[in-house]
Amino acid sequence: MLDDFGSERGALTAMVELAPHLIRFDNRLTASVAESEALAKMTGTLLQMAHAADIGTVAQGIETQVELARLKRLRVDYVQGPALSDVLTTGDLTAYLRHHRVPRQG
Repeated sequence: MLDDFGSERGALTAMVELAPHLIRFDNRLTASVAESEALAKMTGTLLQMAHAADIGTVAQGIETQVELARLKRLRVDYVQGPALSDVLTTGDLTAYLRHHRVPRQG
């Protein structure tokens, strides 16, 4: 996994050279989608580039429903952050996963 994408220089080069199966976009980048249409378009382009290379995408640190809605429209694969859930204990997470199983594809 390429973590904290968008937080440092050279992230595009790393995306190509490392060929990760998953990129987790830094919350500083994902928060920008609610602040600026131009930044949302740029983030959308980065997501499209990742998908074109068959790389999955995760947006971290999603704090608001506005960010969540916009990232869904931009077709991010996975999201994480306080807008979705508070931090869960291991027991709570295990119980949640048992009740919300998602069938495997493929």
